[in-house]
Amino acid sequence: MRRPTLKRLMLGLVQQTAALLLLVAIAAVLFNSYLAVDTADGTKVYELSPLDAETEFEDSVIFHDLFQSSVSDIIQLMVIKGQMETNGSFDPHKHVDITEFASGKTGGADCPVTAVYELEDLIKWGKYGAEYTDRIMSMSDFVNYFGPIDLESNFRVDADGQL
Repeated sequence: MRRPTLKRLMLGLVQQTAALLLLVAIAAVLFNSYLAVDTADGTKVYELSPLDAETEFEDSVIFHDLFQSSVSDIIQLMVIKGQMETNGSFDPHKHVDITEFASGKTGGADCPVTAVYELEDLIKWGKYGAEYTDRIMSMSDFVNYFGPIDLESNFRVDADGQL
């Protein structure tokens, strides 16, 4: 039997270290794996655990959540498609009441103020952006601009009477 030399000991140590690093890397990949899915509501991230591998994917919570999200996205896209089309084709001159659209999306109450724009303009603003400004006006200026106020509780007046 050969006597271990320093060279053989170092080679054995390097092999053992490489094997240990490989095992640590495999464990890190298995326990830090995730699935990122882009949906209409944004990106959803799911952590994948090797301990859950006993169940079928179709029976997992992730599958049911992905399926529910996909069905919801399809329904939402179908509704939006219907809002953008006239007689089955895209209509850039279709009028869209954005107040009604927003309340339908959030399920909010009816708002007395309406804002109607052509679909083509909304798409351009979405693509190229729009500028927003804050405007402070008195109650009389507000009523002259928007019309009479039905629900004053929807608005706030500061100490100077500014709306």
